[in-house]
Amino acid sequence: MRWREGGAVSLAAALRALRRAGDRQTSTSGSAQAAAAAGVFGDPRGQALAEELSANLIDGSEVVLGIPIDDPGLKRIVRRVIILATLIATFYICHFIANLLRGVYSTRNSDGSNSLWAAVSSLFIELSIPACGYCGALYGNRQLTCCFCSSNLFITIISITTFIHVNIRINEIDGQCALERNAPQSRRRRPLSASTCELWTSNSFEKYAAFVRTFIVILLGCVAFWFGNSLYNRLSQ
Repeated sequence: MRWREGGAVSLAAALRALRRAGDRQTSTSGSAQAAAAAGVFGDPRGQALAEELSANLIDGSEVVLGIPIDDPGLKRIVRRVIILATLIATFYICHFIANLLRGVYSTRNSDGSNSLWAAVSSLFIELSIPACGYCGALYGNRQLTCCFCSSNLFITIISITTFIHVNIRINEIDGQCALERNAPQSRRRRPLSASTCELWTSNSFEKYAAFVRTFIVILLGCVAFWFGNSLYNRLSQ
């Protein structure tokens, strides 16, 4: 009876030692944790028990923030959503830095709507979308995943309709931005801004840069919606 009570106490002490070792250093190997537990016993029997406990620990490569994922298909979707969220955030940050270096947000060369503070606020709003996708995939949150895929779908639709509207309107005025500058605003038709009209009618580098940016936004939005919706459906099951 005494040996059984002593074994139960030693087992509880070993478990506490393993927890303390894991709290001190999350990357501690199984052998180091076994040695920490063996120090509680001080005999070969305790060392053997500690090695057995360490062998039964869950492999860290199979656990995502303490949530094991057994489905290989779900693992792939989670990785893809995280990668897409990282790419979208990187694209928005690089685009903001590029415009900042070009002086687009300078108050001397632009109006109030194009100021630096408005651009920073817009950047935070843009980064909130990939943040929803990253956290939704990492924590398995359906609400954040739904926000990620639906927001990307909305941005894609807006980008496509804006691009079509701009090109149709430029074709209607035959590339004469002066007519659009003096055109009255009506309920049926919204005139283009002078800067937008001049940008898309010119043959400059900014025009092709804007075209590439629109294409990347549409492409990333479609792919992010596809995989975000797939992850949402898998999490709903």
